[in-house]
Amino acid sequence: MKNLKWIGFVALFLVVAISNGCSQNFTDEAVAGKDVTINATSGVESVFTGTTLTINRKSGDGTVSVSLIFKSGAVDLSQYQFIVCNINNGSPNEQLAELGFNDILRPTGATVVQPNSSKELRAVIFKDRDDKYGRFAGMQISPDFGAKLWYKTAAEKVTKINFNLPGFKTGTVITVSNIKFIKVPETNLKISSPIVDRYGQNSMGDWPEKIHSDVDFGKFADQEKISLTKNSSIPEWDVYGGWATGPTLETNGFFSVKKYNGKWWFVDPNGKLFWSNGINTVSSNEETPVVGKEALFMEIPKNIGFDKALVQGASKGVNFIESNLAKQYGYNWKEQFNNITQQRLRSWGINTIGNWSSPDIFLQRKTPYVVTLTNKKQGKANMPDPFEANFKTDLKAQIVSRYSKSVNDKWCLGFFVDNELRWVGLAANLISESSDRQYKIEFVKRLQYKYNTIDALNKSWFTSFSSWDELLRNTRPIINIENNTDVKDFLVVYAEKYFSQVKAAIKEISPNALYLGCRFEFQFYPADTQKEWVVSVASRYCDVVSFNRYRYTAEDLKPSKGNDYPIIVGEFHFGSLDRGLFNPGIKYVANQKERGDMYRFYITTALRNPNIVGAHWFQYYDEPLTGRYDGENCQIGFLTVGNVVYNDLINSVKSVSKSMYNTRTNK
Repeated sequence: MKNLKWIGFVALFLVVAISNGCSQNFTDEAVAGKDVTINATSGVESVFTGTTLTINRKSGDGTVSVSLIFKSGAVDLSQYQFIVCNINNGSPNEQLAELGFNDILRPTGATVVQPNSSKELRAVIFKDRDDKYGRFAGMQISPDFGAKLWYKTAAEKVTKINFNLPGFKTGTVITVSNIKFIKVPETNLKISSPIVDRYGQNSMGDWPEKIHSDVDFGKFADQEKISLTKNSSIPEWDVYGGWATGPTLETNGFFSVKKYNGKWWFVDPNGKLFWSNGINTVSSNEETPVVGKEALFMEIPKNIGFDKALVQGASKGVNFIESNLAKQYGYNWKEQFNNITQQRLRSWGINTIGNWSSPDIFLQRKTPYVVTLTNKKQGKANMPDPFEANFKTDLKAQIVSRYSKSVNDKWCLGFFVDNELRWVGLAANLISESSDRQYKIEFVKRLQYKYNTIDALNKSWFTSFSSWDELLRNTRPIINIENNTDVKDFLVVYAEKYFSQVKAAIKEISPNALYLGCRFEFQFYPADTQKEWVVSVASRYCDVVSFNRYRYTAEDLKPSKGNDYPIIVGEFHFGSLDRGLFNPGIKYVANQKERGDMYRFYITTALRNPNIVGAHWFQYYDEPLTGRYDGENCQIGFLTVGNVVYNDLINSVKSVSKSMYNTRTNK
């Protein structure tokens, strides 16, 4: 395999330490059946003989999960980089196989295995670290794979290894063999020289898309020009990217959403069925902070030589993407960048410019686009307060000030409002919020109306507040408040107020615009039923309900039983570790070819899902090696920092796009 050749690692299968003081030696030996016990989904026969695990689906439907639980206790994998194994698919269907540890719902690697074939499956291991991490403190993931994530990996206390097989069919068999652990390479533990070259790339090693000198910009540009000329657009698409050769529906001259032949669709201004294949952050604006990290850089460009300083403002950030674009295109780099971006999108089959993209690009009105609005976040919950008197007025003013050119623009697919709000945990913050928050004031008013006296509330809640004012001023949490019926009821009222006000603000300013929701960060909905209350409310007000869906499949993203509404995936991606970056993003795959394979699989599952009307990849460029403003440093782009396309991914995108409407309609 080509991945990780830039660090020249040697796969070492060494001793794994056990947290209870014992040790287990996996040297030159795969994990064996004698090391583990098995816990599997009902209806599954799992047998581990020697070093081969056989998984046989005897009955039932849906995802199969098999956990290998270490007999000797919790294994310390914090010095390891990967879990690897071989997957043999003996079924007549392609099969997604996921691998991870501890949390069965959070696999850290996956692959798609074709029928009657074998493939290596590789999952990444990150170790937890705190914020004080020397010169790598600003990186979400550092060279030695220490990570500051939104969840704890607990890699030092691994109790089980998990295999998930989504959509595994009855009567089929998968075998898993040679499960091993690969150490973090010594070269990643002893980095002493600057790691960022003059182009913003990892200074160590080599890979096909790497820029070595300014001459390479022209070389890669010439190669891309041939591809763009040969595949300039998809003949079956209309000017918006809708299905020109498909049926024509009634239209109001703007984008709308309708159900047609049992599946939800966007309908473009020409009345053509439209499935939104999009990409986020179509922009060159990506800085990495440099203050205090100067030693990490071989060279920090002072400016791009033309119209603005490269080291900007209070952020003191350097933008290597724009520096490289200036080297490639010269004085008018912005114009050339905007134009080639439109050519790329059309050639690739991307028909939607997603969130956080440049107005200079989307207002060219050559590709449909979305815009995003953000409400003011307040209080402990860090959430909007829809009970504030100016909530709707402020949102309307934001539409006018930021997106006046998008109001009733037929190229605008719709408006997202907010992103990944903290709906989970809102109950606990509600009761301990400060007394000046309007939604808490409203909550207490409703309690007063229901209970009349504070004694009656205390009896129901098993509390001891002396007055309604004390309840209003209370800043202490209450145990198990999430299960309180009054709180649950009010959260529905809160959500109703929020979504209804947002919808009204959009429709009053831009009546023809679609309201695309708030981009729920509910990765396991609808299986995670505790979130149904807010999704159900959203579906009554949003034209399309949006989820940022970082999974390896979109097959199960559907409304809960009895409900039916259109869904759009606001974000997804797959990244690797074979191009110099230390962070593969939220969903890791083994190499660039696997990125393309997984893109094909994910989009295909979304196209076959009758409720999903689009999916938007995050993002256009890789993130900076040393991290953006919040430390994210992921290898998740369609393009490198040097403005070079990842051909394995792009070729897959093109292939999927060309057959997109046939796949959607089962033709």
